[in-house]
Amino acid sequence: MSVRPHGAEYRTKARSIAFNLRGNAGLRARVLDDTLSAAELCTLSPNDLATDGEALHSSASFLNPSRSCH
Repeated sequence: MSVRPHGAEYRTKARSIAFNLRGNAGLRARVLDDTLSAAELCTLSPNDLATDGEALHSSASFLNPSRSCH
């Protein structure tokens, strides 16, 4: 069975979207009420997919690496 070169990237993005739809009620609501289309959902960055708390933690970790959870 041959895997297309972009197959791994596609699967990674699909997993990321599925994970974030389960954990992010705001994102899920935007998809369900059609304020965010499927095409737009597929172009969101990981930070845009994250819940507000996760996005804030991620940006704080980026700005101050000593605050990251290791």
